[in-house]
Amino acid sequence: GTAGDAIVFSNVYYFGVNGSWSNASAASSATARGMLGLALGSTIATDGMLVNGPCTNAWGFNSGSILYLATNANQITAARPTGTNHIVRIVGYAVDASTIFFNPDRTYIEIVGD
Repeated sequence: GTAGDAIVFSNVYYFGVNGSWSNASAASSATARGMLGLALGSTIATDGMLVNGPCTNAWGFNSGSILYLATNANQITAARPTGTNHIVRIVGYAVDASTIFFNPDRTYIEIVGD
């Protein structure tokens, strides 16, 4: 694929129908579903996108934490999204404070308002 948005190491992107990687966010079902990838650098052609596997960074997550796609664009969080129309999608697990296992679930739940 190609870059649909600026690519930054360890940020999360979704693979769009036009063949580009764009900003992913749990605030929109359009950007939270489908194939997700974790940027392994700033250039897709040379660094690639991780779609399943370990990644090391200064994450700071507690070991064993379930990780979710965040409502902030391109981010991973240990806090499950709770807002109306937000998407709950598990994207992996924390191995330790500096390593995650990125393994996006193929299913997601949209939180419907009252």
